[in-house]
Amino acid sequence: MTQHISSHELALIGYASGWGARDSGCSEGPLFLKNHAFDKALGRHGVSAKWQSVIEPQIPYSKGIAKDYITSDSRYDLVMDVLKRLTQQVESACNNHKTPVVIGGDHSSAAATWSAITSQMKAQEKFGLIWLDAHMDAHTPETRHQGKWGGHYHGQPLSALLGEGEEPLPSLGSAGTKLSPEHVTLIGIRSFEPGEEAFVKRKGVKVYTMDDVRALGFDTCFKHALKRATIGTAGYGISVDMDGFDPEFAPAVGTPEKDGLMADDVLNAFRSIRGDKSLKGLELVEFNPYNDEDSKTYDLMFRLLKTLYGEDS
Repeated sequence: MTQHISSHELALIGYASGWGARDSGCSEGPLFLKNHAFDKALGRHGVSAKWQSVIEPQIPYSKGIAKDYITSDSRYDLVMDVLKRLTQQVESACNNHKTPVVIGGDHSSAAATWSAITSQMKAQEKFGLIWLDAHMDAHTPETRHQGKWGGHYHGQPLSALLGEGEEPLPSLGSAGTKLSPEHVTLIGIRSFEPGEEAFVKRKGVKVYTMDDVRALGFDTCFKHALKRATIGTAGYGISVDMDGFDPEFAPAVGTPEKDGLMADDVLNAFRSIRGDKSLKGLELVEFNPYNDEDSKTYDLMFRLLKTLYGEDS
């Protein structure tokens, strides 16, 4: 077997915050991975990865802190503070010519991750994003209280990146819109509110629901998404909410939704872009280690990184 060693040096950045989510257990995900030597395990499989930092909120969530004692204003302050620090860490990774891999933690991280990368590359509205998720995460200030996820900040990062989120989310990294809808594709969607659906339709974001994935095949959807993400852009990224997968493969998430993506389908698609220098960053988020059954979610996260950046298998 020929061994392939990635030329990418990965900067692992833990986003140890769950204050943007309903289930804050995902705040423990990055620390769990760091404490279990996730970087060293990746290194044994040809992935050059080191922890750059694990960012924790000023008030870490724990089972001993009742969320009822945290007001909406204090939650806002906690989330915005940790997002600003995440923005700085991602910018630092880019400045040091490393590929940022943000591991979370709730998906509010996306507002910072992709704002930082597009701003550092000076690629605002010229950057592609492939978003694997069960949810659209596209609430605006006008719709953010709709449904079961809308009132939480992990339900708002996509609208912020498209220039219509609650301030200061759209202004992280730099002022102005970060992404153009023509370069953004959502895959795996199966739970959303009417306000989100109206927003993505108005903006022109391409959405492949799970019905579309089953009808067309994941490979076809991914190829179309990759084309949108790379034509006319300076690069692209992939944001993976682990709840995009079927709970059979990723049970350790805060907001599981049945009938999701198949692990092998995504791994095969990732194998096709291994070593792609146009891939400028990655997110793997919403990992709640409390819920992991037989380490299935940990193993899948490991395999995703190994497939993108490690040795041939």
